[in-house]
Amino acid sequence: MKILFPIGSFYPAQEGGPDNSVYWLNQELNKKGIDTTVISTLKGIKDVDIKAGKSVNKYGVRSYFFNYYGKHFICPWLYKWFFENVRNYNVVHITSIFFPMSFIVAFIANFERVRFVVSPRGELNEGALFYGKAKKLFYFKLVRVIFRKASFFHATCENERKQIERYLGKDVKCFVIPNAIRNFEELFEEVDIYKKFGISKNSKYILYLGRIFPGKALENLIEAFASINYDNIVLIIAGNSKNSYGWKLRQLTRKLGLSERVKFIGHVQGDIKENLYSKAEIFVLPSHTESFGNVVIEALKRGLPVIASTGTPWKILEEYNCGCWVENKPETLAKAIKRFLKKDNETKNQIKENAKALVSDKFTMEKVIEKYIETYKEINKK
Repeated sequence: MKILFPIGSFYPAQEGGPDNSVYWLNQELNKKGIDTTVISTLKGIKDVDIKAGKSVNKYGVRSYFFNYYGKHFICPWLYKWFFENVRNYNVVHITSIFFPMSFIVAFIANFERVRFVVSPRGELNEGALFYGKAKKLFYFKLVRVIFRKASFFHATCENERKQIERYLGKDVKCFVIPNAIRNFEELFEEVDIYKKFGISKNSKYILYLGRIFPGKALENLIEAFASINYDNIVLIIAGNSKNSYGWKLRQLTRKLGLSERVKFIGHVQGDIKENLYSKAEIFVLPSHTESFGNVVIEALKRGLPVIASTGTPWKILEEYNCGCWVENKPETLAKAIKRFLKKDNETKNQIKENAKALVSDKFTMEKVIEKYIETYKEINKK
């Protein structure tokens, strides 16, 4: 079986969670004897060995990266390659609905009668639709007829499945498979993040890592942090904050007198990201809504307790006693943070083991890959 994955950006780029999750999925499929290819743009690619339009195998997945104009969906070379080669594949697996590339490749796949799967990756959640909703829904009305021709939709949780059915109809077929990590024991090099980000060696820190945009509700986390009167606690916000929302968050920290205690450190990846996870006290995801939240399993993998809002699908944190699932309000977030900070070392060590157990039990590629393969085979039989 041959599967083609068109995606706007792809590993080693780090433009968003799908860059890694689609990469890990392809690696595991290849191990199982499934022939996969990824086509993407050069957005976020810094590796000088990757040449436009040339096959790349150095990262363990066959992939092609193409030049683009302006917005990275304006990529005629990618569409030309797709049109010329799509008939060589049994299934096309599309990531995203609102990214224009997804509609273009879905249209071509449908025209060429090649079966396709769509993973919306949270784009139909209410929180994601809230910003620019009118424009998105107008676009969606135009493209809905093509996306409804998908053989299957892929949701990462039950709530996302309901959203897919709400916008595309209850008659669409949908399978639920959570995102998963590739390598549970992946090693990383030690980095002195205290020195790198100007944090006192005596300080402990609470961590948020991810996109900086209004749907993440970081103002609630900052207001919660303002009520935590521990001199040696710092809040680190990792992600690109050079936007209007990031500017508003910085204004809020100044207003609350937190400029020295809240660190905006920008986008991080690789060893720096892993060090941030491994040395933090707590990871907090206060989003209004999330379809999944890859950062949660990244944090849990390093034994980090997680506080997630009830707008996320992470109720299981409490079942495994490795975090909290609380209302997205400053007072409830603050209460949960304080509760974890007060725990003794023995309890913290047990929580660390519980966090790793949750990932091992539910969120490794080895646990989910067979369901992907079964679904692809079912599509191929049609």
